[in-house]
Amino acid sequence: MPSRFSLPPLPQALALAILAALPGAAAHAANPPADASMCGVYPLLAERLPAIATDASTEDTRALADSVHSRDGTHFRFDGQVSLHRDGDSIRASALDWNNATTAWQASGPVYYQSPSLLLRAAAMQGTSTPRHASGNAVDYQMLDARGNGHASHFTLTADNRAQLTTVSYSTCPPAARGWELRADRVEINQNTHVGRAHDVSLRLGKTPIFWLPYLRFPTSDARQSGVLYPTLGYSNDRGFDITVPWYLNLAPNYDATLYPRLLSRRGGMLGVEFRYLTAHSRGEFRYDYLPHDRLADRSRSLLRARSETRLSPDWRFVVNLNHISDRRYFEDMGDSLSRSATQLLPSSVYLRGGGEWWSAAVGADRYQIADPDLSDNYEPYQRL
Repeated sequence: MPSRFSLPPLPQALALAILAALPGAAAHAANPPADASMCGVYPLLAERLPAIATDASTEDTRALADSVHSRDGTHFRFDGQVSLHRDGDSIRASALDWNNATTAWQASGPVYYQSPSLLLRAAAMQGTSTPRHASGNAVDYQMLDARGNGHASHFTLTADNRAQLTTVSYSTCPPAARGWELRADRVEINQNTHVGRAHDVSLRLGKTPIFWLPYLRFPTSDARQSGVLYPTLGYSNDRGFDITVPWYLNLAPNYDATLYPRLLSRRGGMLGVEFRYLTAHSRGEFRYDYLPHDRLADRSRSLLRARSETRLSPDWRFVVNLNHISDRRYFEDMGDSLSRSATQLLPSSVYLRGGGEWWSAAVGADRYQIADPDLSDNYEPYQRL
């Protein structure tokens, strides 16, 4: 029988805590990502409910169950296909107990929690609504607005907007075919400061751990904060396993830097640094990548890129675009995209440019560096001044 009663909001912050604790979170979207070609579809998606229309003007929660019992008007027992819905969130369970006096609730499983961005399944959940507290065991989750899923052995959500998860995993591959996976022994989320902390973090390819960090600090909002960014993974015959774990440094409101530690299993360790700035009259970026010793080429490798634009007056600006690589095979050996590895000529230029309503002028220089090992020196264009 259907029943409707006043119930404080479900633990929406739980969804935020899970999403913020793991890489790959994105803005809410109406549909899950269609492309699952890399690793296939996680079976938990079969439990996804279509969007449920609820009255957002009320804080009541719509409750449905095969049967509802109350011995005293305070303790409620919901049995059989229990579902609670409120403003796009839903929770489903085999049975649910609710104490209207203490706001304590306990759901027995399997328990499904769904928000616009997350589908979660747990063996059991329990907590209180006032003060807000929730916990659960044996949690599996699937992101609905980004490709990603994982598991946590236990989670706890407290009234002060803090969450803790233990034995956490994340991947875009289904559990039966884990091509890669991130793991953490413990993850702590503080939504008051928008900061998350993970302990004992490891990256695995198949069942083999290839990267480990004792501690990882990351932001849980779009606000700029120093910390580790999402890693990039790859593999090629020339480089072997290729992993980059960027570290962002929020130095000031108008300039920042990013470090790019990169490990190429066949060639060695590489470090890149990027610096960006913005002033009232100028903006630019600088990038330098350096590999001290390439084990296959038996030499150092490097890339330099500098770009800037400075407005000297309303009609004049100074534009710099400098590019340089250590050798012609750099993009072929180190390029992380088809466009970079297919680069033949690397341009550089420095110009003073001006223009008005009826005129334009430019003075400067151009230079090209051959970036294709199959091209001879005869293909290099003339330098222009």
